[in-house]
Amino acid sequence: MGNILSIIYSNKLLLFIHTSNIGGGLFIQHGHSTRIEAESIGENCQIWQNVTIGKKFSGGMRPRIGNNVKICTGACVLGDIHIGDNVTVGANAVVLSHIPDNCIAVGIPARIINNKE
Repeated sequence: MGNILSIIYSNKLLLFIHTSNIGGGLFIQHGHSTRIEAESIGENCQIWQNVTIGKKFSGGMRPRIGNNVKICTGACVLGDIHIGDNVTVGANAVVLSHIPDNCIAVGIPARIINNKE
């Protein structure tokens, strides 16, 4: 069934990356339906499927992603914000504000539930 769906929807299951400043070690897990338009992405980051990273509105600024960041399935990271180093963004979270280093952020809108320090 998966093969049939991939043929039918082949032009709809895309990985779109429009980021020129990407550190080494970027890992994209199941990149389908993923749109990455960050200002920058640090080293050793993980981005899972169905993730959107980009502007909050037309003409707005794009997010800056730190080092060792994990952005889980379905998350949205939007606007002129900074995601600090060693951050995990939970599944389906909507991040609209800065997240400091060493944190876990979840929810809609995202809130910090754990500081890993």
